[in-house]
Amino acid sequence: MFICSFICNDFDNGILKNIISRGYSRQSIFTAKFMAVIVSTLFMVILNLVAVFAVSSALYHNIGSIYALFIPQLIILVFGLISFAGIFFMLCSIFKKSAPAI
Repeated sequence: MFICSFICNDFDNGILKNIISRGYSRQSIFTAKFMAVIVSTLFMVILNLVAVFAVSSALYHNIGSIYALFIPQLIILVFGLISFAGIFFMLCSIFKKSAPAI
């Protein structure tokens, strides 16, 4: 939802025309938006992982050694979520409307 509102609002509200009129190229705008989506996705995933680790450690005590076994799976999960964010970014950029992209 965040990605759709972040990307599609610029097309819906005409903000993109104002940004382009300032002299920025479409490629630089696209790259900046894509990097913002990736950074925000990483921030949300890391925040979620820290919260899950903290709650599970508080509830089950000394579970840190078990999480060491799951580190490769967590890395794959992070890359998978980044790829999903990239796919949603692409769909929103193609459709330029919130409803079809969702």
